[in-house]
Amino acid sequence: MKFLCPKCGSPLSVGPETTASCPASQDGHPAANAEGKKTDAPPDDSPEAWRVECERAAFHASVLLRLAKIPGLTSVAIAELLQTAPRSEGDFDTLPETTLFARITRAAYRADGDSELFRAACAYVTEHLMKMPPERRRLLEASVTGVFMGWLMS
Repeated sequence: MKFLCPKCGSPLSVGPETTASCPASQDGHPAANAEGKKTDAPPDDSPEAWRVECERAAFHASVLLRLAKIPGLTSVAIAELLQTAPRSEGDFDTLPETTLFARITRAAYRADGDSELFRAACAYVTEHLMKMPPERRRLLEASVTGVFMGWLMS
C-alpha cells in the first residue's frame, strides 16, 4: 500500500511501526494502515458506486417480486416497492398491511420464506435500506425510478 505525505504529496517510506518519513522533510508523519481504516466513512459517491447501489436495491426488490410470483417484474412495481419499504424500525413495526411492500413481502414469505434469496432481500431492507440516511434514501428511490422511467420511454 502506498502512502503520500499530506504536506508535499511525495511517496512516504513506511516503517514497521506505521510511522512514515517524508523524503522532502526531516520529520516523520503518522501514516494510516489498512487495519486502521475508518469504518464510519461516508459512502462512496462515485458514479460507479452509485450505479452498483441502485442495481443492488433493484435486484433485491425484484427478488421479492419474483418470489411473490408477481408476473412481469415490472419496473414500476420495483420502484413502488422501494418507496413503500419501511424507513426505520419504528416504521417496520407500524407498516400498514395495505402497502405494496407488506403485501409482496408477505406473499414472498408464504411462497418461499426459507430460501437464501428471501433472507438476503430481507437483510438488505433491514440492514441497509432502513438504516440509510433520509436524503440518500430519497436519492436512491428517485434514481431507480428515473432509470426505469427512462427505460420505459425508450
